[in-house]
Amino acid sequence: MPENSPALDAIDLKILRELSQNARITFTELGKRVGLSTAAVTERVRRLEASEIIKGYSVQVDTKKLGFDLEVLIRLQAPGERWSAIIKLLKGYSEILECWNVTGSDSYVFRVMLRNTEHLQKLLGTLSMHGTLNTSLVLEKSVDHSPVDYLIQQNQK
Repeated sequence: MPENSPALDAIDLKILRELSQNARITFTELGKRVGLSTAAVTERVRRLEASEIIKGYSVQVDTKKLGFDLEVLIRLQAPGERWSAIIKLLKGYSEILECWNVTGSDSYVFRVMLRNTEHLQKLLGTLSMHGTLNTSLVLEKSVDHSPVDYLIQQNQK
């Protein structure tokens, strides 16, 4: 565990695992699964939220069922003086789900959901004016680990 991380015990890790699998679980059921009373588990969850270890709760959606048939990773290589303008541009596209400023030859890597290849072509046309692009179509997600899985593994060593 990194030095600046708050100490998490085995019960905290069990709570995080359960919540990462089902964030809608009741405190009563969560308490049963981790061996605590409802009040005790509620207090622990509130502490994890207050310390921002739990930053929020979300819904996972099947984007294909919503009509977005393509998931694409786009790498953009651009000079540093263009970065602030590029970020402003990228924030205007809600189909860009995530964007990372990275080391190496690329400046940014972003994950995009798109309806079809025409949608992709239009987006690439706009972005290509700002730098060199490299695009990869996501075929499948082969590994999907939670950070909680890693913490539990490290705690067991």
